[in-house]
Amino acid sequence: MDQKMEALHQKLQKMRREKEVQEDALYAIRQKQVRLESVESELFHMEREKSNLVAQAHEVWQ
Repeated sequence: MDQKMEALHQKLQKMRREKEVQEDALYAIRQKQVRLESVESELFHMEREKSNLVAQAHEVWQ
């Protein structure tokens, strides 16, 4: 009976370690997603600013 308990305990420990690894990977993915969303937002604002500058340059030429 002790061997079964020990085997179950080891299996449980292994599953917990695997869960931690997966949670760490998920956290890293979420952090990357946040960074990508931030970059996307920056690019949107830069594109809008570029459009405004082009419009101003067009007005100056006229």
